[in-house]
Amino acid sequence: MDQQNLCQGCIQQNRCQEAYERLGSFQGPSVVRKVLIAFLMPMVVFIVSLAVLEQVLPMFGIHSGLKSLISVLGSLTVVVLSIFAVRIGPILFKSKGKSKKTV
Repeated sequence: MDQQNLCQGCIQQNRCQEAYERLGSFQGPSVVRKVLIAFLMPMVVFIVSLAVLEQVLPMFGIHSGLKSLISVLGSLTVVVLSIFAVRIGPILFKSKGKSKKTV
C-alpha cells in the first residue's frame, strides 16, 4: 500500500504533518517517574530480594533445593508488598494530612 491509498479517504489528508507536530510539542507532566516505578522497580526489587534471600537462608540451615523455592516465593512476596506500598502509600499519606469536614 502506498501513501496515497492510505490518505485518500481521510478528511485531514493534507494536515497529517501538522497534527504530528502538535502532538510532539505537547507540554505535560513527565511520565518517566511513573514508568520507572511501574516497570523497573518490581524487577530491581525482585533481583535484590532474591540475592539477599539466597545469602541469608543458608545461615538457617536450609537445603539448596528448598532454598531456591523459598527465595523465589519470598522475592515474589516482597515485590507484591512493595507494589502495594507504592500504590497505597500516597493515599494513606494524603488522607492523614487533610482534616475531615463535617456537614
